[in-house]
Amino acid sequence: MGAVSVRPPKERRIKVASKRGAGEFAVYKRGNSYVARYRLPIGADGKRRRKSFTAPTRKEAIQLANEFRRKVELGLHVGKASISFSEFFGEWFEAESKRKNYKPNTIETYTSISKPILNVIGNIPMDSINSYHVDQAVFAVVEGYTVRAERRWNLLSMVLKAAHKRKIIAENPMDFMDAPASKVAEERRALTVEEVAKLISAAEELGELETEIKTLVATGMRVGELRALTWDDLDTEIPALRVNKTTYEVQGRIAVGETKTKNANRLVEISEALVKQLQKHHIAQQTTAVLEPVVYVHSLGRMDRQEHNLIFPDAAGKLMRHAYLHRHFKKVVEASGIANPETVKPHVLRHTHATLALAAGLDLFFLSRRLGHGTIATTADVYSHLTLHSQEKGATVIDEILEQSNG
Repeated sequence: MGAVSVRPPKERRIKVASKRGAGEFAVYKRGNSYVARYRLPIGADGKRRRKSFTAPTRKEAIQLANEFRRKVELGLHVGKASISFSEFFGEWFEAESKRKNYKPNTIETYTSISKPILNVIGNIPMDSINSYHVDQAVFAVVEGYTVRAERRWNLLSMVLKAAHKRKIIAENPMDFMDAPASKVAEERRALTVEEVAKLISAAEELGELETEIKTLVATGMRVGELRALTWDDLDTEIPALRVNKTTYEVQGRIAVGETKTKNANRLVEISEALVKQLQKHHIAQQTTAVLEPVVYVHSLGRMDRQEHNLIFPDAAGKLMRHAYLHRHFKKVVEASGIANPETVKPHVLRHTHATLALAAGLDLFFLSRRLGHGTIATTADVYSHLTLHSQEKGATVIDEILEQSNG
């Protein structure tokens, strides 16, 4: 008896439509799996293409084909291998930096924020990123809410929104997630008049940052702007301080460069009390040998050395670094006896100035110009939570503190 040949069973096809045009698919069984074959629209070369999806069950195969059809209908780049998050982020950030003309400090900050995100999801294809990946990237190495987690969330949101807008991804998983509970109110702590007095008193006793602290409280300028001030910026006639530059620290080097925005270039009027304090500071400074009378000026990507006459150099006469200021400021805060000293950073004095100015009845428009915000909307957004029910003397009280300390 001869061998009996057994023919393999034919593939069982489950038709979805009797006549399938572009955008339709057929489902059939192959062995122990199910295949959904999708018909793509005719390409520019006039050829018809198909794409198959295999899954253990018929339902899963249809689901895969439907997801693909949705991407096609949305015009997504389904014909190419999905770009990784790292690749897309690099392209997006380069374009965003040029479009918004990011300053060196901003580029450095975003680069630092992006590192843990790229470490976690850098190799994952853009169209595969889901809410789990977002959580892993946002909370990498940190537990619960932190400022770092919120910054990562904000950056990741910008990137995925851009990807969705460009149709790199079908939907943004962050649209269906809740942002980390913000603690902006805590970060934007403002000192009371009593706490300001304690801080100034401690600075005077320690001989640490006395004039720097008084200037920050009285003007509300940014710390980088304060560190870049020169004696040429002081106008004793008005009197006022001219803000037209700031400091940048990039890859370990510190330099002077343009201000954050065009509106940041401004004239900040000051009181006679602060003028007296600055003059006293100038006299003391002239008795101290300046060891390094040059600074680096950042312009058009170059670092050029230039002579300076800084109002607030460090002990060696150089541009004051961020770490130097924070180290000495921390010492003053701890000596002042202010509650929760860990929440009091130099930038808190900017918020303190704004809070006292609003409490004194200063109009939001004028406060916006004084702070150098890009728009009044920024000022309103940051300080709209403040109430004006207690019309304290605000800035006048600060002047009185300065008068007493100068006396």
